[in-house]
Amino acid sequence: MIGVYPHSWDSELAIWPQKVDLVITRVPIRKKEGFSSKKFKEFSKKLFNSMEANSLAFLVCYAPTEDRTRPFEVCKLMAESGFNHVDNIIIEKTWIPGRRSEVNLVNAYDFVLFFSKGNKYQIDRTPVQEYLQAPYEILAKESKDQDFQMPTESGCIGNLWLVQTDSLEDPISNDLADLLVLFSSVLPGSQIFDPFGGSKSLIKSASKLQHSLTIFEGNPKKFKTLEETLIEINRKGAK
Repeated sequence: MIGVYPHSWDSELAIWPQKVDLVITRVPIRKKEGFSSKKFKEFSKKLFNSMEANSLAFLVCYAPTEDRTRPFEVCKLMAESGFNHVDNIIIEKTWIPGRRSEVNLVNAYDFVLFFSKGNKYQIDRTPVQEYLQAPYEILAKESKDQDFQMPTESGCIGNLWLVQTDSLEDPISNDLADLLVLFSSVLPGSQIFDPFGGSKSLIKSASKLQHSLTIFEGNPKKFKTLEETLIEINRKGAK
């Protein structure tokens, strides 16, 4: 079941899902988005109480120009609420050829702050390795350099992921949404939660990979876009 609700996470009307298996969301870390330490601390505590033991949370963010230390503050507040800060993944954005120019990028990199509730979580690196290896396989075929060598597994994956970005409007790209869901190795039917909304990609991924999804989106315009995406996916599935 996929549900998109026209509320912000802190609205009295927002009914939070219980027993959340996976959180994927872009955190609002800029001043103009209403970020405050007090508010985020309240959020992270509520999130911790809604999640299953050994579940995972991926918070996508970037260091805004006005305060580049804010992602580090997010990590600190999550840890204070009981989460384990497992790692950070750096996403280097690349455009699908012919669709957009990289000069349109506001920021060329995103951080994915990786947290867990408990220490017995599981991840599956194989889908990420295969995704990141594909461009090198093409280069190997096209290269005229006899000394060309494929990168090692560690050189290919590490914590730097080169991921295609298909829209400036969507905070999480289609490819990144798929990769994070597969990386988390959650079983089909698991409950995914996006408390800050805005991403059509998560709706597509949850539908394709057969998971439940709850999204809160307090912005009416963005909510309408998400709702239209869900209606279109349900329409295609009904055929």
